[in-house]
Amino acid sequence: MNPAQLTLIQQSHLDNLVNSGKLHQVPVDYSKAKRFIEQAAQSLMELPSIEFENLRKARNQSRYFASPIGNSQADETIICARELLTQVQKTLNYQIE
Repeated sequence: MNPAQLTLIQQSHLDNLVNSGKLHQVPVDYSKAKRFIEQAAQSLMELPSIEFENLRKARNQSRYFASPIGNSQADETIICARELLTQVQKTLNYQIE
């Protein structure tokens, strides 16, 4: 695994977080990064099996009378998760087989 270099802006923001004490610099652990990507990919593959209809019914029956979770919201969540995984893979220059 060979991570892509950060842009100057990204590096500047990261440096600011480290200098402010909000983040601490640690050595890169490629095995943990690889496990993270593999687990994220596995979770992403399981998303379609979630029963969104049951989630909508349960939410509608709550005492708060919340509005239903629409199919479009569920679809947007899946699209967003896939895009996030794609960007992480590009950043780490790692493709899951």
